[in-house]
Amino acid sequence: MNYYIQMTMEPKGNYKIHKVGCKQMPMASNRFYLGNLFNAIHAIAAAKASGYNLIKICACCTSRSAR
Repeated sequence: MNYYIQMTMEPKGNYKIHKVGCKQMPMASNRFYLGNLFNAIHAIAAAKASGYNLIKICACCTSRSAR
């Protein structure tokens, strides 16, 4: 699955990760491609490796495999 992280911080101070097809996916100018990853846990690791620290998975994108 392809994952992206929103490049602007949310009001609560975190960055949201979205997967392709998310209804809340930010515009292309406000997202960074994390990669084609196995699950959200790998997306979090990729986001941290890219310099993002406070990370949250989008509520629309969560699943049992992402927890």
